[in-house]
Amino acid sequence: MSLKLEFVIPPEALREIGLRAAQMIRDHARAGLGADGQPLKPYSEKPFARPLGGITQKARKNLGDQLTIFTTRQGKLWAIIEGGYKAFKRAAYPKDGDEVNLTATGNMARSITLISVSPDGTLVIGASRAEEAEKLLYHSELGAGKSRVIRDVMGLSEKEVEELAQMAAARVRLQ
Repeated sequence: MSLKLEFVIPPEALREIGLRAAQMIRDHARAGLGADGQPLKPYSEKPFARPLGGITQKARKNLGDQLTIFTTRQGKLWAIIEGGYKAFKRAAYPKDGDEVNLTATGNMARSITLISVSPDGTLVIGASRAEEAEKLLYHSELGAGKSRVIRDVMGLSEKEVEELAQMAAARVRLQ
């Protein structure tokens, strides 16, 4: 016979901690900051081409002389956007400007949530929708755009981990 002391963090407390962690990550993204608290790498200013149909009338108007429309050999209308994705984002989402904050449509940041709490207490934070999960994967690990820019949004600072640890410590109970 051995004496054991068991400690447990109730599942509802783990859920609260996971939701708080997801909120911290969303807050970073909206503020244009990475997990380390540093500004995310800026959007590209290199000209790029895309189908004209993928550019709204409002964005076309806002791009002005930064937009050059041409017809491909196959008869499709395309456009070159001088000023790169930075100019495109500023034109397409004027309220948002050209800051890197992963909130052009809001879907990517909104999708970051607590995915699961496993029986062993492991919390999984990720995107609730597959399309947004893929975008986050490119931004955080594989690199976004032709330049494969990494923007580390899926992480927490030491200070934030400490806050979560304090939340957990406050909810520990003896079994």
